[in-house]
Amino acid sequence: MHFLKNFLVELKTFHKFESHSITNPDSMRLFTFSSKFTLLVAAIVATFSATAQDLHFSQYDVQSSLLNPSLVGNYDGSYRISTIFRSQWASALGSAGYQTVGADVDFCLLEGYLKGDKLAIGVGFFNDRSGAAQFTNTSANLTLAYHKQLGKDGNNRLSVGLQGAFLQTTCDNPTFADQFNGFNETPSLSSREDLIHGVYRFDFNAGLYWKSNFKDRVKLGLGLGAYHLTQPNQSLVVAQNGLSTAVLPRRYDADLSLEIFLDRDKKWSLTPDFLYMYQEPFSEYLPGVSATYYFNTGFRNNNSISVGLRYRSGGSTPDAVIPMCNVQFRNVKLGFSYDANISGLSTSTTNRGAFELSLAYIGETIKSYKDSKSLPSRRF
Repeated sequence: MHFLKNFLVELKTFHKFESHSITNPDSMRLFTFSSKFTLLVAAIVATFSATAQDLHFSQYDVQSSLLNPSLVGNYDGSYRISTIFRSQWASALGSAGYQTVGADVDFCLLEGYLKGDKLAIGVGFFNDRSGAAQFTNTSANLTLAYHKQLGKDGNNRLSVGLQGAFLQTTCDNPTFADQFNGFNETPSLSSREDLIHGVYRFDFNAGLYWKSNFKDRVKLGLGLGAYHLTQPNQSLVVAQNGLSTAVLPRRYDADLSLEIFLDRDKKWSLTPDFLYMYQEPFSEYLPGVSATYYFNTGFRNNNSISVGLRYRSGGSTPDAVIPMCNVQFRNVKLGFSYDANISGLSTSTTNRGAFELSLAYIGETIKSYKDSKSLPSRRF
């Protein structure tokens, strides 16, 4: 779309202005304005390019329905409730900052009747608001997953998940490069763009996951997920023959985790993990490692604290360094992470990126408690 090119031209122009005005003390006020406006233009650019990219969480394993449908119900317990909140660039952009909230509720069906297997159903929701244009993506999904226990001792599990989703994309307050008069925004100027308020589409996703427990000392998790298999049209631009075409590309995920207990009492563990996401033409790498100390172990009395670090890059472009901390008390887990921005926008953001807060609860039905079942899984 030609307005995206205009945005990029404006962004380059303001970067040049920023580099010249900083040498003049009388221009510091203009430099401050330039930095904020550069970030604002970048946010608007990201807003419209976001039609081709999905949101991402640094704590990607909290809302499992967005990572891999086969992770729904894939835990020790009968049901799970999880929620996560992400805020990005609010300190620099104020109300134009990015905000995302998501939640999952899933539970197991036919407990005790599947001979160690699990059948689960779950519903998920997220709302993502991006930038000054109030570009908003909202989704609700319904997932069905089956988990097959394998091996003589039940130390392996193969899971498959299918998911249907409803997508809503809206844009309330777009401002374009030709609505800038050289000093500030002038929304009264015409952008010459014909937009609709929102589009509504159906989507379909699927996933596979493998879990293994090696001698109760090493826990492996490996998953593959595929999203937007229907490739819905997300365009908001009206063309001569109806809406222009802006197909949401398919997204493919590969997730690997390995929890290694370091002592016989299983008090200490080290968990390297890795997430790769590809959504044409973008790719993202998220390697990480965390160390956990367990005060107590076991599903009903699992108290622990975990600290870790992840690194996000888009191909060869660095994006963020992410320190994380999780505290678990029995069935409740609280998580916090912070994205320290190291991308090309770090000058304008002063390395401030995003923070996330998460909360999860895993419960157990009376029947499950009596049966005392325990299936191998990565600790949630």
